[in-house]
Amino acid sequence: MGRFTYAARMSYEESLNATRDWENMVEAKLVEGCKEGLELGIAKGRKEGKAEGMQEGIAMGKSEATLEIARNMKRGRKPVELIAEVTGLSPAQIESL
Repeated sequence: MGRFTYAARMSYEESLNATRDWENMVEAKLVEGCKEGLELGIAKGRKEGKAEGMQEGIAMGKSEATLEIARNMKRGRKPVELIAEVTGLSPAQIESL
């Protein structure tokens, strides 16, 4: 570097600065893109998890309702065959209530 003229040295340093600026900009955009991607991924995961949780909750609610109907019918001394037909439960499940 000692053999460069002042103008050549300044040109070289400007070139280095431009390259470093470009590298910093690319790195910043990469980090920004990664953050955005992560946030989108988390949001999508939450949305899917929420939908899955809602479906599981609905299924559990239906199951509980079926069991409650079967219990009420059993308390009302309805035949096991009728309870099974109405609820879709097996006779063994009904007997265990």
